[in-house]
Amino acid sequence: MKIKHWQGYGIIEATKIEKKCRDGKTWIAIKLKGNHEWGLHRDDTYDIARWLLPKFCKEFKTGEKDYRSIEYFALCDGWERGENGEYIDTCLYEIQFS
Repeated sequence: MKIKHWQGYGIIEATKIEKKCRDGKTWIAIKLKGNHEWGLHRDDTYDIARWLLPKFCKEFKTGEKDYRSIEYFALCDGWERGENGEYIDTCLYEIQFS
């Protein structure tokens, strides 16, 4: 799905890779793809909960959860080759919340 960048302008591609629920905890992996002058890496739980998670988790969309429920997150930056051979930035977000 195409989403607005966390900085407030520009569009990037976001894809849910996997989502698991177990023992009252949810783990989700989301891959972002696109080029933006501010990058794709955002390591702030408040912004992750406000900007990214509502698009993939109904608990964050309805306000049932907030940034304090995030227990763990990891980010992995990378790149891919586009159709025309250009480099496209990627960032994999792995997030666990209760």
